[in-house]
Amino acid sequence: MANQTYYSGLLRPEQINSGEGYRVQFSYGTFSIAPKKLPNGGVYYYAYKRVRGKLHKSYVGKCGDITHELLHQATMKIFNAKKG
Repeated sequence: MANQTYYSGLLRPEQINSGEGYRVQFSYGTFSIAPKKLPNGGVYYYAYKRVRGKLHKSYVGKCGDITHELLHQATMKIFNAKKG
């Protein structure tokens, strides 16, 4: 799925919206960011993290629109869900 790990603060916009999967590390955990390619050519990103055998998934956004803030929001949803 993801082959390169980046620290969240070091990601450049062209890496965030590359159309490829990657891993991003925040102070609260490391998450896989994977593209979902649609038949019409659109690409959407999702954040994933497996916790105690369960895969958690959160929508990040459309390729080209992803920002550090959107990555943070999506991964925080997973982080908060796994606490509950």
